[in-house]
Amino acid sequence: MANKDKELVLIVDDSEDILEIAKAALEDLDVEVITAPNGEAGLALFLDRRPRIVVTDIFMPGITGIELLKRIKAVDETVQVLVTSGFPDVNSALEASHAGALDFLVKPFQAEMYASKVAQAIRTSKMVQENQALTKLAALHETSLRISGMHEVSEILDAAFESAMKSLSGVNGMLLLWDKTAARLKVVRERGPLPAGSPAADDPEFCPSARWTARNRKSIRIHGAKTIPQVEAGFPGTYSGSTLVVPLMASDEVVGVVSINRPDGTLFSDMELNLAEVLCAQAGSAVSNATLYDSLRRKLSELSLVGGYSEKFIGVVDLGEVVERLFSTVKSNLQIDLCGFLSVKKRYHDFLYWGREDVSDQKVVSIVQSTVDRYNAVVPDEMQINGRRVKPKHVALAGDVTGTTPVPVLPFRYENIIPLVWGTETLGALYFGAQDEPLDVAAMNSLLSSLISQTRIVLT
Repeated sequence: MANKDKELVLIVDDSEDILEIAKAALEDLDVEVITAPNGEAGLALFLDRRPRIVVTDIFMPGITGIELLKRIKAVDETVQVLVTSGFPDVNSALEASHAGALDFLVKPFQAEMYASKVAQAIRTSKMVQENQALTKLAALHETSLRISGMHEVSEILDAAFESAMKSLSGVNGMLLLWDKTAARLKVVRERGPLPAGSPAADDPEFCPSARWTARNRKSIRIHGAKTIPQVEAGFPGTYSGSTLVVPLMASDEVVGVVSINRPDGTLFSDMELNLAEVLCAQAGSAVSNATLYDSLRRKLSELSLVGGYSEKFIGVVDLGEVVERLFSTVKSNLQIDLCGFLSVKKRYHDFLYWGREDVSDQKVVSIVQSTVDRYNAVVPDEMQINGRRVKPKHVALAGDVTGTTPVPVLPFRYENIIPLVWGTETLGALYFGAQDEPLDVAAMNSLLSSLISQTRIVLT
């Protein structure tokens, strides 16, 4: 990677003497010079080091200077390219100009003039970057204003992730939130698929760069095996793209991480890093505030839900009706895709279940066995039951669409099996499953426990 304090200049020429003369001409400029003897090597060096200034000869074997200019501009049109030639002609000059060259230098050249042209290219490059920064700052300010007025976490995540991807020219990326209950990062937004070999491709929720950023509360830029800052974190070294990973901060607490990928290897500049950190700080604070607001609102809603739920059982004694009212409450108020009630009897047992979609018999049998195993784990040996003695019974609720073909159900990312066992009193167990993991698992578990407590009172 380039020296952070110096402008990187790439010089491409098939004459070793010209390369030495050109390099010497720039000694008084505060730049880092890298050279390549032909177009192929120049293109490879450009893609690896990403200089903002390139000086190339036109007439070279293989990839010509004009072709190199076009390929560089196709990757990043803001790179400033100067072309040189010892055999100038109008057509070449016009073609270079149309392809986006900043200037045309005729060889042999004077050192002072050569240095002056490169200095001008550096000034132009900085002006272009400043204009880009102003444009991105304006977009960032607009996003910040929108985020500051949002109270829904999902809206904030959408706005922050889309803004980060757009302003940083990301191709692939993901946004992870810190799950305090599970003590890990959880992917909540993503755009991909992530390229093979990238720091998050194999296991996005446990990618080392995101975990390093969350643990150290610092941003990191990754390019292959190189990182800024340089760390020993076990990042893969086979990925040729570039990745920027930034923490979402709320005061001194990390609430999440944003990871943006560029498969073409374009490096993330200091300006882009600063923009990303400002956006993520704003988003992190907004997520923290919205989570607190949502928690208070949810607790009030839960109190109301549990209170209204208990009133539904006035005068109800039938087990089937109790289960149906429990399932109806879950269906209307919670993001649960399937719930079941294992009713333990003396010899044969029932598993009453309801699902948002028609579920295959094979899936139901698997859930029944999981529920039986959980129940057996908490009761004495003499009270344990055999799963083959459990008969599944589907419960139809008002508004269900029946008679459809069972759909393939993805593995549930959330499952909660709660044995209904209190001392010597055993009723069975309740199963709850969802294809999407709740944003707050602890809150979901707490609410289900409250509903079950009310259900137990009725059943006993």
